[in-house]
Amino acid sequence: MLTINERCDIVAQNCTAGDVPSRCRASVRGCGVVKDYYTLYPGGHWFDDNTMRFFDCRIGASLKTERGNWLFVTSEKGPNGNRRYSVRLMLADSHNVSAGKHVDTLSEFQGYATRSAAIAAMQRESASY
Repeated sequence: MLTINERCDIVAQNCTAGDVPSRCRASVRGCGVVKDYYTLYPGGHWFDDNTMRFFDCRIGASLKTERGNWLFVTSEKGPNGNRRYSVRLMLADSHNVSAGKHVDTLSEFQGYATRSAAIAAMQRESASY
């Protein structure tokens, strides 16, 4: 089974080979946050396959701010079976991250019912980071 990092490499290769442009842009951006995370936190586990599977977590839209920080949207399926969305932050400067937390939740956990509402919130927050 491939790790999420290996899958990101495959996505990037397929996209440069002429895959569907809009889907590729979103996929490659989502992979950017994963690759930067493992560069900054080589022993981190936030994006490990087992962690993602346990929380039924998916990485949605993401953007890198001018300061090099990442904001991204995740979705998780709760016990009720409904998928909801959260806005997350990964700071490029690991010294600014609170006590071992590599990724912070900016919104309320699963605070958005729709992907589009979470993306709009992420875009509003981007100027602050």
